[in-house]
Amino acid sequence: MPLGYDPGRGDPVPVNPETHVPGRVARRLAAAFFAAVFLLLLAFSPGRIASMGYMPEILEAGRRLLDRGEAILTGVPGAQEAITLPRHGFGELAAALPFLAAARIAFGPSAEWADRALSLQPVLSTALICTILFAWTLRLTGSPAWGAVLGLLAGFSTMLWPYAYIGLETTQSLFLLLAALLALETDGPPTWTRGLLFAACGAVAVSIKAASVFLVPALAWLAWCLFRRGIAPDSERRRLVEPKVLVVACIVAAVWALNTWTRIRFWHGAFRVDWVVAGPVDFALQVWSALLSVNKGLLVFCPILVLAIFRLEVAFARHRRLVTFAVLVLAGQLFGTCMLIYWSDETWGPRYLHSSVAPLVLCLAMAKAGRPFRVRRELPLVGLGTAGVLIALLGALFWYGRLSQAAGPALLSTIENYQYDVDFNHIRFNARLARVWLDDDRVASQELWPPHQRIWYAKNTPPPRFRPRRQVSLAPLAIPQPALLRPEASVPRGVWLAALALGTAGLGWLVWLVRRAEQLQRARAREDETQRNRTIHEEGPVGPHE
Repeated sequence: MPLGYDPGRGDPVPVNPETHVPGRVARRLAAAFFAAVFLLLLAFSPGRIASMGYMPEILEAGRRLLDRGEAILTGVPGAQEAITLPRHGFGELAAALPFLAAARIAFGPSAEWADRALSLQPVLSTALICTILFAWTLRLTGSPAWGAVLGLLAGFSTMLWPYAYIGLETTQSLFLLLAALLALETDGPPTWTRGLLFAACGAVAVSIKAASVFLVPALAWLAWCLFRRGIAPDSERRRLVEPKVLVVACIVAAVWALNTWTRIRFWHGAFRVDWVVAGPVDFALQVWSALLSVNKGLLVFCPILVLAIFRLEVAFARHRRLVTFAVLVLAGQLFGTCMLIYWSDETWGPRYLHSSVAPLVLCLAMAKAGRPFRVRRELPLVGLGTAGVLIALLGALFWYGRLSQAAGPALLSTIENYQYDVDFNHIRFNARLARVWLDDDRVASQELWPPHQRIWYAKNTPPPRFRPRRQVSLAPLAIPQPALLRPEASVPRGVWLAALALGTAGLGWLVWLVRRAEQLQRARAREDETQRNRTIHEEGPVGPHE
């Protein structure tokens, strides 16, 4: 049965108690969902992260910081190496330290085990993002089936899956989603506990990276949603809320200032004026490219978001605060990145739009509220989700740096090629790597990249100084990234096989729990309908004279 909505505020107001899932059942479903997603993500993990982006800086800074801390605790003087913070400051290092410290305690000062431990951080963050999406969708729709479907599609049919191994953006996305959950899913006046948790999550979300500042408008909107009930003409209520608003603002500002101060040494002198776009036309074209280009478009690498974009109007009529938040996140990230010519990089897909994926999935969930999940009625979602799974699988199957390794010897490694040259489309490139990996050695050795250029001159004759592209063999690069598929991996393959088996079993358990919860909901709805009919029959119709 459908949910009702307050059109004035746009907040979801359930009018049918049978759509409510009891808290005990919801917690059991969330636990099963998290276990299944975490184990499945772990099963395809490379088991290392040192080759990803700026992770070597975090590993090195963490090693030196732990060495110094160990020397202080043990009283044994060691080499006092200077600690050079990563390019994004202390925040990323602080998020990595618990994993690095656990590896140091368990295995000593081993760089290899520190690498393995840190590789768990983005996997855990991604599993938590998907679990929050599941629980939030369950709350919005009242349907365990929709929660499981959209949570799994978000995790395995979008760029969230490859970035569970690349890292770089997962911590920011997780804490932004936590801040949104604290601000948008509360009805009563904010308590000190909720306000401080919101401040902590919001501070991490807008400060952990240099580009996180573009999320400030979205965080300001969340703060307004959290404290809006207290900011009212009622002087007594306002007097109680104003200190909380001030404390939250001070915490966010202090953490942002600390992170900015600790990364200013790296970025000082690095930014140049010629990084900014030439004008509004270039900016508009780059916004279009960030959403729809074949090489870096968000809707190309996350196909289910096409439905989310087209259903924003429906979702807005039902939950204005949530949709406004999602639009502010996407608009802020688009504005901030597309003002620069480096609106994307060599990594998988639109890296700088990673934090927009989860809010848009929530908008899609809001648009589906009140509509039971039926496969035959959701063929567009099934089709786009299937395409997304294949795309995300290619991103998880090979290290994103393989494209750079091919482009270097071919003398083609330019930012314009990564952004616009169709031969640099990561999906196509990884599909060719997969074909080389699956073919025999004789066929694989003949696979060259990039393809021959198609000359477009009179009589197909190149100009006198035309220099054709160099071609490189893809055979040495067709090495799968997951440790499960690499026989030379240092961790025994049985570990990854066990994670895959347990994750598959957990997914089956989740499906069983979801079906059982849906059956219980339908049985309770039938009982309530029967009880209402019995009451009407016993009391009789109510006449006008009554």
